[in-house]
Amino acid sequence: MMESMPSDIRRFILAMPSIPYLEAILMLRDKPERAWDANAIAKYLYVTEDTARRVIMHLCSIGICAPVAACSDRYIYQPESACLDELIGRVTAFYSRNLVQVTNIIHANSDSGQSQKIQQFADAFKLRKEE
Repeated sequence: MMESMPSDIRRFILAMPSIPYLEAILMLRDKPERAWDANAIAKYLYVTEDTARRVIMHLCSIGICAPVAACSDRYIYQPESACLDELIGRVTAFYSRNLVQVTNIIHANSDSGQSQKIQQFADAFKLRKEE
């Protein structure tokens, strides 16, 4: 039996452009003390370095991570609010219990085109910030 998905988690997951975005967030959150560069992110996610760089730059732009001050080509998990950190924590827990359900939602919803999904993902955080 599938677990019921809370509406805020559903919105967060529906805003995911692709699985690598979610996996990058979870990777960063799992090791908040680690500074990741694009090469390490690419290896972890099994994507190209260019893809990893685009993902991490986008996550920085929406306030999920930030460049390390002393080394701008490395990034750490640094959500811009405690509320966002708490939501990501709940998404992480839900995903760990409902991997197939979450990945199916992201895959089914990613048919609308990558650039459109990336914009929707960014817009979801803009609306959240304004509320």
